[in-house]
Amino acid sequence: GSADYSTQITPTNVYTEYDLANDLLVKFHGLRLQSEAMFRRVTYQVPPQVSPDDFNGSPAQASLYNYANYLARAFYGLLAYELPDTLTGTRLRITPFVYYENFNLNDTINNNAKWQVYSLGINTRPYTNIVLKVEYDLAKPNDLKDLQPDGTVTVKANGYLQVATLQLAVTF
Repeated sequence: GSADYSTQITPTNVYTEYDLANDLLVKFHGLRLQSEAMFRRVTYQVPPQVSPDDFNGSPAQASLYNYANYLARAFYGLLAYELPDTLTGTRLRITPFVYYENFNLNDTINNNAKWQVYSLGINTRPYTNIVLKVEYDLAKPNDLKDLQPDGTVTVKANGYLQVATLQLAVTF
């Protein structure tokens, strides 16, 4: 006889995904406005199956994840100004900036996947191919909401994350 090489595929999940993204860059006399935004919508025709066993036997928590449709979004905006040589008295390029970022990676999950970031800093370009950057960031995740096995919700304040960085970039 001959070997049977046929297979049967059972989809474990099927979904439709829509993505939209844009970039913006406006420069005017040393002033720079830069922005990006991204949106994603995912709609499941066959959602992934989640068992309460995956969540320490909690049907309440598992039910949150059985509804797999979600919306994700991210946005940032940057405003910078390159100081003119006449103001700095040097050929060193100095560019102070402010920055804001907001993102939510999944609107159906009550966790800290939602963040806001506020930043300010200064870029300097001592040579054509070298950039030094000093930046301070204040980041705020959403408060952590956790569904307990009995169906109650607990809220834990996440506070703020503060980060100061010094970066060096070299181009070739």
